[in-house]
Amino acid sequence: MKFAYLVQASSKSVNSLRVELVGKTFFILTWDEKIEGCEFFPNSSWSQGRNRLLDMAKAAGEFDYYIFMLILK
Repeated sequence: MKFAYLVQASSKSVNSLRVELVGKTFFILTWDEKIEGCEFFPNSSWSQGRNRLLDMAKAAGEFDYYIFMLILK
């Protein structure tokens, strides 16, 4: 089974998050600051960010499950 982790996170939490997701397929979107390797979607809502991440994952390949996460710290 293939899992895609779709994460919306503040720029401050991205580095620690990458360590947690090593070896997994993940897509990260930040809304407050541009970070290398992450999609930047300033001032986006949860719904807008979720939809953008899902589009990115679908364009990257086929997955059995999409796991959505929102990291606020």
